[in-house]
Amino acid sequence: MSDPSVILWLQRFSHPLLDRLFLAITWLGDEMFYILAISLLYWCWDRRLAYRLSYGFLVSMWFNATLKQWVNNPRPSPEVVRCLLPLRDPSFPSGHAQGSATFWLYLASQLRRCWFTVTAGLLVLLVGLSRIYLGVHYHTDVLFGWALGLGFVILLSRFADTLERGASTTVVAVSILLPLAMVLVHGSKNALNPAGFLFGVAIGYRLVGQQEPARAAALPKQLMRVILGLGLVLGLRVGLKLAFPESLVFDFIRYSLIGLVATVLPRFYPNLGLASGRHSISG
Repeated sequence: MSDPSVILWLQRFSHPLLDRLFLAITWLGDEMFYILAISLLYWCWDRRLAYRLSYGFLVSMWFNATLKQWVNNPRPSPEVVRCLLPLRDPSFPSGHAQGSATFWLYLASQLRRCWFTVTAGLLVLLVGLSRIYLGVHYHTDVLFGWALGLGFVILLSRFADTLERGASTTVVAVSILLPLAMVLVHGSKNALNPAGFLFGVAIGYRLVGQQEPARAAALPKQLMRVILGLGLVLGLRVGLKLAFPESLVFDFIRYSLIGLVATVLPRFYPNLGLASGRHSISG
């Protein structure tokens, strides 16, 4: 689990251009990228798909953070390999590998377009390789992360209909209370963030998502949705961090509010003149 040979082999090809390239690619596996990507999908394209994806992805990331703490395997040593990112949390399994596999492979399984499936597979591969090249993960971390991500895609595909369409009190309660149960099982900072965001999303979607399905809108309206949504999400992320004291409880509340606001926002589109057209693009 701690064999640096693959890292050392990849880093034989080190070059400043490759360094910048893989640093850019690895950002595609960062928390903020996925928050923004899922939010854009929710605001402008297919609300049902975005909700399913956010639920599966966030549970996957919570599980990754929990497993990391349980295994507690250290990251590659800077004394052995070249480390381009200063990371101190445990190494196994790779959250970037698991997150990219969960996100892109689930999207590919739903869109079922050859070009997108190839693109998604390439992105998953490159994000995983970037973690090895940058010296922050062993190859076993990445391989296991990919396997876990694929497992979550299979589970999500199996239970997505029940999760998203279920209207019974039990299904609604479970979808909302599960993030709280996740916190009780494991409440480290890296696990609280996805659990908090999921809690806000689960509540917001039940308030809005099924009442107003995502529909096509003119490009100017889509752009305004993006500008408004990104402004709110990024403003809340920064503003609440400055306003709230440093504590795990307030981290959970902060991410819950961000998830809730991002999810409830479409409810106000008619009031803002941003309502969709008549024809759905969600298929």
